[in-house]
Amino acid sequence: MRTPAGAPSAGGTVTARPVPEPYDFRRPVKLSREHGRALQVVAETFARQWGTQMSSMLRDGQVEPGPVTQTTYGKWVAGLPAPSLLAVVTSPQIGDLVLHVDQDVAMVWVDRLLGGRGEAEQPARPATQLETALLRGLLERVVAELPYAFAPLATITARVGHLETNPQFAQVVGPAEAMVLIDFTVVVGEVTGTATLAVPFDAIQPLLDPAGDERAVVRTNPAAEVGLGEVPVTVGARMRGVRMTSESVLALAPGDVVRLGHRAESPLLLVAGDRPFARAVPADRRNRLACLVVDPRKDTQ
Repeated sequence: MRTPAGAPSAGGTVTARPVPEPYDFRRPVKLSREHGRALQVVAETFARQWGTQMSSMLRDGQVEPGPVTQTTYGKWVAGLPAPSLLAVVTSPQIGDLVLHVDQDVAMVWVDRLLGGRGEAEQPARPATQLETALLRGLLERVVAELPYAFAPLATITARVGHLETNPQFAQVVGPAEAMVLIDFTVVVGEVTGTATLAVPFDAIQPLLDPAGDERAVVRTNPAAEVGLGEVPVTVGARMRGVRMTSESVLALAPGDVVRLGHRAESPLLLVAGDRPFARAVPADRRNRLACLVVDPRKDTQ
């Protein structure tokens, strides 16, 4: 039998040395085992209620809870396929959450809602306006079960804010922000897919540690806050992008037209420092280009 490496003690025996744990200074927060167990209870409750809603609306459906993990928002979004079904869920107590569902599962939902059998082969395209309205109705009933699932931790309310098909346009926090991911396996008929509920770590940590810890957050000086309020920031209106190969980009010449993936009736995304804060539509004011804010979203982070 092998003896673990260590330093000999006074009696001649070998004392095992503690194994160092890796620590990422860029992501200092970490989900503890106690937090993971508490969120696993939330996942099991939400999966059970979600499955009940699917059975009543789609005549079939099962949801199984998966693991609870932690990653950064940018890393998670980079791994999501496009198109996908993403619902930005607004909760005054937690902030903005994101519920992601595989596109195949979403299209099966639409097929079932329209009276179909929900076959495995579905069109790989973004949902139309009619299909989006049907999906919103289903997701609203699913999201209505979140307060019941989070009841052991806190009393919350939640509603569906808006739906997105491109993961890059569902940003609720910065790319480097820590996120808690609760995975689910969704089964409808012969189709099996995945879903994920992404919750900002900083928003949910007070619910997991209601008594707080010794590292209390100290607010900045009020005078400094007033001064920062006068600092100018660059605000931009962003359209949906388009994927192109490097060869196509290098071959662009004056006069070429690049077709964007942004519909004329879709709102623009207002960003400040790469952080989205509102939606707007194109407009003009006194012979100048402008945009009209139609959906302001307060940043709760």
